Amino acid sequence: RVAEEKNVRVDFPPDFYSELAKRHSKAIKEKKEEIKLSKSYPKTEKLYYDNPKLFEFSARAIGFENGFLILDRTAFYPESGGQDSDTGFIISDGMRVKVSYVTELDGVVLHKIDGPVPLGEVKGVIDQERRLRHMRHHSATHVLLYTLQKLYGKHIWQAGARKETDKARLDVTHYKKFSDEEVREIEKIANREVFANKEIIWFWMDRIEAERKFGFRLYQGGVPPGKEIRIVCVGDDVQACGGTHCSKTGEIGLIKILSVDSIQDGVVRFEFAVAEAAIEAIAKMESLLKESSKILRVEPQMLPKTVERFFEEWKEQKKEIERLKEKIAELNGENLLRAAEDFNGLKVVAEVIDADMAELQKLADYLSRKGALGCLMAQGEGRVFVVAFASGNYDAREILREVGKYAKGSGGGRKELAQGAAERLLTRDELASIIFEYLSRKG
Repeated sequence: RVAEEKNVRVDFPPDFYSELAKRHSKAIKEKKEEIKLSKSYPKTEKLYYDNPKLFEFSARAIGFENGFLILDRTAFYPESGGQDSDTGFIISDGMRVKVSYVTELDGVVLHKIDGPVPLGEVKGVIDQERRLRHMRHHSATHVLLYTLQKLYGKHIWQAGARKETDKARLDVTHYKKFSDEEVREIEKIANREVFANKEIIWFWMDRIEAERKFGFRLYQGGVPPGKEIRIVCVGDDVQACGGTHCSKTGEIGLIKILSVDSIQDGVVRFEFAVAEAAIEAIAKMESLLKESSKILRVEPQMLPKTVERFFEEWKEQKKEIERLKEKIAELNGENLLRAAEDFNGLKVVAEVIDADMAELQKLADYLSRKGALGCLMAQGEGRVFVVAFASGNYDAREILREVGKYAKGSGGGRKELAQGAAERLLTRDELASIIFEYLSRKG
């Protein structure tokens, strides 16, 4: 689209989208290959494809390896396509064993369970609320991607996605971050798709036939294996997808976009929540608003102006504090100059005072500008601060090095002003002796 607006022709290789899609699934494949089975098992019959709202089922346990239970058939959805796996329980001989994670390896679904169960007949129970949330977030991801492509063009491509219980994320290719106004429009149009209550259908289709009919844009979420691929139509969006989905867009519920960020050049991330998760996210936002209103003692609608006013007042107060610190440094500096010792007409200041590093630097800078030379030390925050200052032909960095030899410290800076830290806090007399010895050597 950008190239078209600039009247620039861009030629894509024939396999561009196919190769791009393959890269999306590479990381997931590598992760699954870490799991090894000691023998081969028949491919698991996947009940969640026929009925994503099947929450209880009967099956036969045919294997148990490395904490994973293998069934001949299952309604447990394995983690894939950016969708978190189901959780739930396996019931066998009166025992109820928790299923904490589900994955798939070469067509065999593996159920991570807390302990072994006898092989044979078992019953599976899916965490219904978790499954429904994943279904809604997955279907909403399709709706959001379709909305973005509808509003901004086919250059938008899914670069990644994640569907969890509390929220989901969708990464898309786009040349700039979306403005707040654009995000509101995207959210509005996406929710119109939901409220239209369009059919969500899925069916199996020959890969080559599907590619001819729908093009390589089928592979937004990666390239699935096999000669036949599962096609999912969420309203007007068509993708190859193995996830669990609602039967109509109206079942998704409200889509609430939580944040939009540019995560890298040319990739924008949407975080969003739907249905109950959206209500929970909105409730958190309302709670923060109410708490902020309570602290600032204003109505929620007055928060922006109140925060802006407080921020401006804070900036002014900060300026005033800095001005007062400068004044205090001048007053303290004058007192130190009056108590300074003399070396060939040069005022020498050596003091141990109660101050932080910033105050030491302001004070040393003032003394340096007044033509004095010396070193200040202070102890705070579990450390010893050292600031040396000089004028004329003398070098503050050399003074700092001399003090560091005795105080076990180091640092750096400019000729006029150098600072550092030390392990030992010297006395005023020790500090003065080191400085006068340095001056005597310099002549």
